Order: sequence, then C-alpha cells, then structure tokens
Amino acid sequence: MTIAPAPESAPVAFDDDGRGYRAPGKLSHLPPLDGIRGLGIPFVFLYHHEAVFLGRRFGGGFLTVSMFFTLSGFLITRLLLQEHATTDTLDIRRFYTRRFRRLMPAALITLLLIAQIWWLSPPANGGMGLRSWVAALTYWENWHLIFAGNGYGALFTDASPVQHMWSLSLEEQVYILFPLLLIGLLKWRAARPHLAGILTFLSVLGFAAGWYWTERGGPERAYYALEARSAEFVFGAAFAVFWLRSPRVPALARFMRSRTGTRVAALTVAASVALWYLVGLRTAGLFPVWVTVNAVVTCITMGYASAGAGVGRFLTWRPLTFMGQLSYGLYLVHWPVFLYLSHDRVGVTSWLLLVIRVAVTFAITLAIFHLVENPVRIGTLWKGASFWVACVLLAGAGLGFAAMNEPSKATTIVDEEAVLAQQRALDSLPVLPPDAPTRSAVDPALPARVLVVGDSQAWAIGSRLGELWGEANGVEIIPSPGVGCGTAEPTPIRYLGVEYDNGRDGCREWRAALPAILAKFQPQMVLIIGGFGDVADHQLPGSDEWQHIGQPGYDAWLEDQMRVFVDEMAAGGATVLWFSMPHVRPPRAAGTDPFPEEDPVRIDRYNEMIRAIAAEDERVEFADLAGFAQARPGGEFDPVFRPDGAHIDLPTAPDLVEWLAEQVRLAAPAS
Repeated sequence: MTIAPAPESAPVAFDDDGRGYRAPGKLSHLPPLDGIRGLGIPFVFLYHHEAVFLGRRFGGGFLTVSMFFTLSGFLITRLLLQEHATTDTLDIRRFYTRRFRRLMPAALITLLLIAQIWWLSPPANGGMGLRSWVAALTYWENWHLIFAGNGYGALFTDASPVQHMWSLSLEEQVYILFPLLLIGLLKWRAARPHLAGILTFLSVLGFAAGWYWTERGGPERAYYALEARSAEFVFGAAFAVFWLRSPRVPALARFMRSRTGTRVAALTVAASVALWYLVGLRTAGLFPVWVTVNAVVTCITMGYASAGAGVGRFLTWRPLTFMGQLSYGLYLVHWPVFLYLSHDRVGVTSWLLLVIRVAVTFAITLAIFHLVENPVRIGTLWKGASFWVACVLLAGAGLGFAAMNEPSKATTIVDEEAVLAQQRALDSLPVLPPDAPTRSAVDPALPARVLVVGDSQAWAIGSRLGELWGEANGVEIIPSPGVGCGTAEPTPIRYLGVEYDNGRDGCREWRAALPAILAKFQPQMVLIIGGFGDVADHQLPGSDEWQHIGQPGYDAWLEDQMRVFVDEMAAGGATVLWFSMPHVRPPRAAGTDPFPEEDPVRIDRYNEMIRAIAAEDERVEFADLAGFAQARPGGEFDPVFRPDGAHIDLPTAPDLVEWLAEQVRLAAPAS
C-alpha cells in the first residue's frame, strides 16, 4: 500500500511593519490530523470499557481527550491566522456560526436519544436528572460537575449518560473566548512578534492552575475547570503560531523526513501510547507534569503530520483517517452506549461486550453523520434560518423527555430496574450439579466459589478480583453488591446529604435477592466489603430522630442487624470473611464541608463492631483492609489505587490483590 505524503505547511512570517501575517495561500486539509484523532479514539473506548491488558487497565485513556484539546487549539488557530493574513481581520460571527453548524446537530440528536432512552428504559448503573441534561445542552456540563462535586473518578461508580459532555462543553467555551483573545493580541502591534511566546505563557498559567487546584483539594476542579484545561488548547495554539511563523520550520520539516527523524516519530507514537496506558487519573504530578508532557508529545506528532513525514505518513492510513473524521460523533455516542450496554444487561464476556459496544457506537454515529451531521456541515440540509428552527425543536423535544427523568418518575423506574438487575444476576448463575466441587481444582486449599457482597466497594473489588487472581487459581468469584447499601435493613437514610424515605433505591431488592443467589451459587466463602450505608444517618424503626453509629441506641440496633446478616450469609455453611472499612473521602465540591459518612470516628467504630463480631462468632473471620490500606507506601488515600478517594482500583494495586488472596487462603476452612 502506497501512502502519499501530506502537503507541507509553509511557514508564514510577519510583514516588516508588523501589521499582520502574509497569507501563505489557502491552507489545505491535512489527513494526518484526522489520523491523530483516529489514533486516540480506540484508547477512549478501551478506557471507558475499563479494559485490562497485561494485568493493567488503560488508566491514562482520558489523556486522549487532552490530545484532542491540543489538536483543536492548533487547528482553530491555524484557520484564524489564515483568515487574518488574508483579510486583516477576523469574522467572529462567521466563525461562531460555522462552529455551531458543525457541532450542534449531532449533539442535539444524541442528547434527544439519551433523554428518550433513559426515560423509557433507564439502566441500573447510570441515572440522569434534568439539571445535568440541561448543562450538557448549554455546554455547561464541566461547571455543573464542579459545583456538584462529581469527580471524574466517579465516572465508573455513579455515572451519568451526559457526563462525557464536560469536554465538549469546555471546548465550546474555548471556541467562544479564544478568538476574542486572539483578536486583541493581533490588534496589539507590540504583541504580534511575540504571539507564540504570549500564548505559551498563558498555557503555563493554565497548567499551574491545574496543579494549584489539585494541591488545594479540588481535583475535580483541576480536571474540569476552564482556567486549567484551556492550557492544552492554548498550548496547541502556540504551536500553530510557531509552525506558521518560525523560519526554522522548513529545516525542522527536513529533519522530520530524514531517517533519524522517522525514528523520532516512532518514539513519539510509542510515548503517546505509554502515557495513555500507564498514567492514571490521579497519578502524582498529573497536573502539571503529565498533562504538559502529553501536550508536547501531541505537538510533535502534529508537526510530523503537517510536514508529511515519518508518522505523518502512517497517520494517513485510511482506517485512522476514517475514525478521525467520525471522531466527534463517536465520542458523543460511545459513552451513553457503553453505559447502557452494561455487563449485567448484555451478559457476555468483557472483550465480546467491547465488540458489541463499539459496533453499536459506529452504527449510530454513521447514521447521524450521513443523515444529519455532514449534510448540515456542507450546507445541503437546514439552510439559513431553518438550522436554528431545527435546533430549537430538537432541544425542546429533548428537554421534555429529560424533564421526565426527574426523581418523581426515575425513583420508581430505578426500583423496578434494581429488581430486574438482581433477577438477571440470579438467572446468569449456572445450575450446579449435586457433586459440584467445593475446592479449587488448581489449589485444593482454596474454596471453589466465593461470593462478594457489600456496597460499591464490594463491586470495585469483587468485579476485578476474579480476573486478576481467581481465574488463575480455580476460584470462581461472583460480586453481588448493593450499591449505596449497608448490611442493615433499609430504613430512612441521609446518604451524602440526600434523604431517602425508604432507604436507598434498590437496597431492599438487593437484600431480598441474596438468599436465592446464595442457594443457587452455593459459595464456600462470602466476602463482606463496604459499609458506607451503615455509617450514614438513619431513622430507626419507630423513631423520627436521625441517629448514627457511635450513639448507644444506634449501635445496639446495628449490631443486631450485622448478626442477622451473618446468619443469612452463613446459612449454607459458608465461611464469612468480613473486611474492615478504610476511611473515605468521597468526591465533593472544593471548599464544602465533609460528609458525615467520611468521619473517621464513625468508620473506626464500625470496624470495632466487625472485629467484635468476628471474635465471638466462629463462622466469621476478620480481615483488616483498613489497616492494610493505611500501611501502604502511598497511604490509604493513595490516588493511584483510590482515584475518587473512596473506591479501590484493584488493577493498579497488585500488592492488594496478593493480600486479598492471602486473606481468602487463611480464612478457608481445612479440608
């Protein structure tokens, strides 16, 4: 296969009088820039699928979005400077209109579909309210998430089908503000010769803002805020000025075409992939170090793409450019598809589920692209005022469906979906033969079947422990947690500041389904992990008073509930291995007061009660997960393995996998 090199972008110098750029002629489309987007899209899919490769998740897949930011800054600056060089001005109205025609149709259709589907058949693992939907519609989602205290680490535990719109919201905010900034700098005669340096300085300030918010305990602001994340856009803009202006660019392009330059190009791509694979969401120094490194690597790749050299030729490979041309729609569509087509709903292996998710994403994206997005872009559909009429109608229809996703209706649907989810979990369990083994075929010292119960912490650990350890050791591990639930029976609860009159949605159904799951799965061991719901404020039966752990009346009630839960878990003869609960720092808005549930005193008291029950009941073994977390080199809030301050990311903590395996081995009864 022969791949033609991309055309070289000629540098553009300032006129001698500093009045403006000399026009380089019409800037041609560079297919390798589409290839850069196409290269990033699969890593977005892998990240949001939580794919594990060589025992490790693609933890830095979110950095591909950072790459898109830098690429966007390069492209819009390239276009704006070309216009200014040709006309000595910038038509802001024309720029805004073109951006809206390019972005709004696909976004509105996607938001309408989300609102309809989440109203008609909402999944159990991702809710959506009207405020979030409107924030996505108005390109305000990043600020909505900041004010809601919803950190990006909660994406996999408390997801919204429009949460991914934060990046598109931020991009649109940059599209509105950056041209105004550029006009001001171009009108300022003294700034023109130093434009690249000024933009680089502004970018450095943005990277520093991300570091500042991270250090001040506001990681969600560092991740979402315009003042921090615009740094990647502006860095790409500075590179565009350099590439169009610097007299060194022709020599640099010649180097890129040399044999040594080709090798550097290969190393650049390898560095990008390494970043997307190795750097986690809360890796130390993410802001400013790794985000800056990612921006630099992206600019180097864009240089090769613009020069038609080295990796620039690879990036013109048709599958990459095809995905790059669809990248906007693929990004819009993929997250709600991935969220809706969950493991529980589809019931297939992880990699087959990825194939199904990607296939559905492409099908919907291609339909939107060919029917609406591209016809509107080229001007054959919704011409003139009809464009704005169509946008208003789509937004209005979506708003109506989104309004019906409010709690008055969603609560009932979530309860119904919780029942269905438990039924699907029960139906998916195999029917065991009468002589089913009770010991691992690989290691007879281990049990054959382990059930993991508890809250979302149980899900975070149980859903990964099987693939990271259980499968290789002949231990079948099934998670069956109640997200947001405790071991106690559901009562009115105040959970993370929200009151639930009848307990958290789905908790009653979860408790009711557990006996049937235990009877069918017949585990030799039950792991209990979590307890966040137990340390929240409750109204006990017969009382309107809010009480919590540490108060004598509540402690007596909770202890009885915990013993009843042990009776249920051990009814079939299983050993109960109960883990202590590490301290937590759930995501919340910067500067707000801690939630009562994260009070260390409450959690320590809860762990004392677990230890006491284990000491008195021979069916129960105690495992000090809290103590293990505190003793780790990074401490119990090591951001590498607890990205949202609460849930443990097991693939990033192999030492924890080994410790958990050892606890199972120690607790297993002698054969």
